[in-house]
Amino acid sequence: MGDRDEVERWYTDPKNPDTDGEGLTDYEEVVEYGTDPTDSDTDDDDLDDYDEVYVKGTDPSDPDTDDDGYLDGGTYSRYTTPTSQ
Repeated sequence: MGDRDEVERWYTDPKNPDTDGEGLTDYEEVVEYGTDPTDSDTDDDDLDDYDEVYVKGTDPSDPDTDDDGYLDGGTYSRYTTPTSQ
């Protein structure tokens, strides 16, 4: 990711490797996971992208990873575990 791409394409800060501050680098978000490097919770499910990738094992671009009708963050708040399919 070049500085120009960061500024013009993704609106991220080329001097900060993690623009949204949730723990995934801008590079990881754009290239590896397809998430928004300026939004710590890309899919708006009340779990930040880092937790979805490295802690919970859910999909940071799908708000209901296991398709049970509950957002991943809500599923975890009810003590159940969504699983990737």
